Amino acid sequence: MKSEKGIAMMSLVVYVASFLVITLLVGTITSFFYSNVKILDANTGSAADYNKINLYMVGSLKSGNLRSFVLDNSNHDENKLLVTMYTDESHIGYRSHQFQKKGNTIYYDHTALCNNVETFELTKSNKNGKDVVDMHVVIGGNSYTNTYVVKY
Repeated sequence: MKSEKGIAMMSLVVYVASFLVITLLVGTITSFFYSNVKILDANTGSAADYNKINLYMVGSLKSGNLRSFVLDNSNHDENKLLVTMYTDESHIGYRSHQFQKKGNTIYYDHTALCNNVETFELTKSNKNGKDVVDMHVVIGGNSYTNTYVVKY
């Protein structure tokens, strides 16, 4: 009599086929997950860049030590906001800071705040007797808008 030990050829084919199906299923789910993580990472990165710009704008325009600010929209590719601040509470000395878009980067003085900027628009107006700066920025395809009331 022949011994029936071991795995039959048909069983081996079924095991290998089921292993391949499970591997393909896991691979498909993993690739879907990683592609969505990249999209999420891009959106999160642009939000972080906007928060950095917002932090610097609030610090400059609402500090209470503001002496003056000038908005230069003469060159559409390079919007400039020049902010002059007093250096101390005595209001004697002062220094200037500049927000500027050069290429696809927004700079505060010589510090790069964010990259991949498509649009950086600043407008100055007077609402209810107060000076206001409106900012519209598009970073990585995400649009952000904010209004700052200037505090002198």
